[in-house]
Amino acid sequence: MEQQRRSKAPEVIPAVLLAIATVTIAWCAYQSACWGSIQLFRGMEAMGKAREANKVLVNYVFLTVLLASTLSLGGMAGRLQARRARIFLLAVATVIFLTAMALLATYPVAK
Repeated sequence: MEQQRRSKAPEVIPAVLLAIATVTIAWCAYQSACWGSIQLFRGMEAMGKAREANKVLVNYVFLTVLLASTLSLGGMAGRLQARRARIFLLAVATVIFLTAMALLATYPVAK
């Protein structure tokens, strides 16, 4: 019984990580679209504000790439048979994910 619980635990971790990363990717895509619209309207007002909005847009796209990497690594880890390789990929995915979350906390939210 204990062995079955332990064998299912590594399957839950990638699933939770992938679910959180998927929701965060959706949020970043939404923010990217919002900042793209803001960039368009601010571009008509002043070039300085348009550049600022463009920078934020690029930041959200970069964050989306980081989170997609997390999804890829988590998906690959779920397919591997070697426990050490699976744990390594999950650790790398977790570090990338935590870095992305730290970056996300510093980004402005479109209104």
